Amino acid sequence: MVLEKLWGTPVLRVIITIIIAVGIAKIISSTVKLIIRHLAKKNNIEKGKLPLGRAEWLVMALIVLGGIHFSIPLLNFGELLNMAKGTLNTLEIVFAGFLLIAIVDIIIELYLQPFVNETETKLDDQVLYWAHKVSHTVIVVITLLYVLIIWGVDPVPLLGSLGIAGLAVALALRPTLENIFSGVSLIVDKTFQLEDLIKLDSGEIGSVYKIGLRTTRIKTFDNEIIIIPNSILANSKLENLNQPDRKIRTSVEFGVEYGVDPEYIKKIVLEEIEAMDVRDQNKDVKVMFKSMGDSALIFKVMIWADDLSKKWPINQEAITRIYRRLYKEGIGIPFPQQTVWLRDEGKAKGLSPFDKKYSSVKGKYLSNWGREYEEKPKKAKKVAKKKKSSLLSKLKRKKK
Repeated sequence: MVLEKLWGTPVLRVIITIIIAVGIAKIISSTVKLIIRHLAKKNNIEKGKLPLGRAEWLVMALIVLGGIHFSIPLLNFGELLNMAKGTLNTLEIVFAGFLLIAIVDIIIELYLQPFVNETETKLDDQVLYWAHKVSHTVIVVITLLYVLIIWGVDPVPLLGSLGIAGLAVALALRPTLENIFSGVSLIVDKTFQLEDLIKLDSGEIGSVYKIGLRTTRIKTFDNEIIIIPNSILANSKLENLNQPDRKIRTSVEFGVEYGVDPEYIKKIVLEEIEAMDVRDQNKDVKVMFKSMGDSALIFKVMIWADDLSKKWPINQEAITRIYRRLYKEGIGIPFPQQTVWLRDEGKAKGLSPFDKKYSSVKGKYLSNWGREYEEKPKKAKKVAKKKKSSLLSKLKRKKK
């Protein structure tokens, strides 16, 4: 009799209903948490990457709100009943939206991200990142529309009335929209991908750190981030050092004093550079006599690297080798200066390309990038046997 009397009171029914809802919520949320942890362990995903705590309390909140929603009519709130229901419905829709966002995050981390990580291309990484952001935006917009409907606001006329205002907003957001579409064009056109090394038209060099909706971040060698709007990148001249492949050529320019034999310089520099192990052995080293400068003979050495990361080590080793060899040979490296000096023409002796030191290249022209040019022997043409003319054959037939 006591339990029946107690159960007959509306307040007690509400309390018992909420307690039961909390218990059910705890059981369901714990079950969901165990399932997600099992899937994360199965796919070798760190727990911190999954929004487990957020999903757990959102599930509990939705079930508890459902219990309250079910028990509210038991209380005699009068006119406040509709307002209470509207508030509860709003909270339920908002929590459901956040839960849906958490579910999308979990699905991406459990199934889509591992698949994307296995592919060699980085285009799908950017597509997944953008799809992730767009899905969040769509869920938020739909949630807001449902909230408007709950409170009796028809979103269709509201959206129609926003047409003129939307035009003004679109004009105000034109730079932002331009950056977004420029970012899409950069990804679709494969101008660059994540971690590609690029050189901007302003001279900065860095790797692509992140391609966002509005901006792209470039990480320099000094560990600094350059943030550039996508519209500027899409309309500027860029050098992608990773395309068409990671092979790259580096060059070293140097000058030597007048009076040396240019072919001798080619010969000794070629010997030094070809002895380098770090360079690409499948590509020939090229040494070129570039010009006769104001105070020096200018040469240029071109060396290939089989990977982008070897460019600077090759460049540094080549400069050091060239400097040491020139110093060893007693060949001066001029630098900008003005010197006034007097000498006795009878005693002073200047350098000459006809010295004995240069006898190994005397009369030779190493025009083939530091090597002596050798003309390939021409293949002997096969002489075809002349066919007898048809007229001669006719005369022989008449004699017979």
